[in-house]
Amino acid sequence: MSTVRNQPVIPFLTPSPLPPVFFIILIKAISTYAHHVFSNLGDGKADFLWIDKFTGDTSAWINQGNIPAPGTGSSFTWTAPSGPVYQGAAQGNCISYPDLDGNGRADMHVVDAVTNSAVTWFNDCPDGGGDDPDTMTTPPLPAPPDIDTPPRQVRGYIAFGDSYAAGMGTATTTTDKCRIGGNNIGDLIKGVIGHEGMYYKRTMCSGDTVEGLNSKIDAWKNDEATEKAEVATVSIGGNDLGFSDLVMNCIVTPLYPYSWYKQYCTTSLQDARKKLDDLGNTGLRSQLKEAYKKIVNTANTPVCLIPSWEAPYNRATMSLTTPFLGLPPLCY
Repeated sequence: MSTVRNQPVIPFLTPSPLPPVFFIILIKAISTYAHHVFSNLGDGKADFLWIDKFTGDTSAWINQGNIPAPGTGSSFTWTAPSGPVYQGAAQGNCISYPDLDGNGRADMHVVDAVTNSAVTWFNDCPDGGGDDPDTMTTPPLPAPPDIDTPPRQVRGYIAFGDSYAAGMGTATTTTDKCRIGGNNIGDLIKGVIGHEGMYYKRTMCSGDTVEGLNSKIDAWKNDEATEKAEVATVSIGGNDLGFSDLVMNCIVTPLYPYSWYKQYCTTSLQDARKKLDDLGNTGLRSQLKEAYKKIVNTANTPVCLIPSWEAPYNRATMSLTTPFLGLPPLCY
């Protein structure tokens, strides 16, 4: 299921043994910066959950049943949330809401993308809330199969991106125009997956736009080892949205108080939103899609492309928190 902000949510319902039934759920004010799922919160119906992509806080539209909502075009009626019903414990993409103990309530299940370990908060609220007891038990899971051979090493990795990926300002930063920091995302990921003989290419450059990214991809085509790159990371688009204007007019405001910059800030935000909402063939979304496809096609080998628009650095230590933030890996 996919959703677009302020557009209908259109899933498919298949009540066996009847043929599929098409229905529309119209929910306004859906943010594109969220993860959306259906789960049962204890009422026996599929409720609509809005998981904040950054904080993991989860709000719920409660399913009132197959009762058309007047004036909305929705086949179902929903009760809008007054606020989050689950407090996030991780970024939204790492959270799901299965019913693991079979009591008809959605439990909060969090998977750590780095260690592949999982933690579950069981939803058992007879008194309306409260924390679980301070006890933890290991479920009787089957033993994992023996692995006779170590996992295959990654043959090659290439890092694309702007200052976000370049880590400008971390550790020692280069003085050339690309301003690459010592803790750039490429070198940090290479430190995790790298091995002797692994192909590695670092192409990120502070200030790059999608046009600059395409130039880097074109230059990469001439690299005789392109077929070795099985993993690619990319962070791009912020400068296309006017990132520097947003920072200058909405945050830094160096010369005067913010009130002097307010109109400039509002204009910068409106320009950025307009570009984000452009669904045309020449819009930023389309440009990003074509750039991602270009990376995959240039690799000439199956490749996992990992876009990252969320903070890859720990603000306190300026070290990598996880290379797999942002969108899920796109593996081809």
